[in-house]
Amino acid sequence: MSPMKRVLAAVLAMGFSTAPAAAESVKIADVIELTGGGATVGTNWRDAVALAFGEINAAGGILGKTVEL
Repeated sequence: MSPMKRVLAAVLAMGFSTAPAAAESVKIADVIELTGGGATVGTNWRDAVALAFGEINAAGGILGKTVEL
């Protein structure tokens, strides 16, 4: 597993631990810059997170819950 995936998995695990037990999915907020000077980095980050969430969900999610951005 790449270092970025490890960090993302740790962040998701922390977010999941505070989610209500009845939640059908884990929702993660991602505040990024999509315009201006940081647009290139922001759009690359958004696309990478979406790809990682797709892989996590394809593998069964987090404790059986899907991950949403």
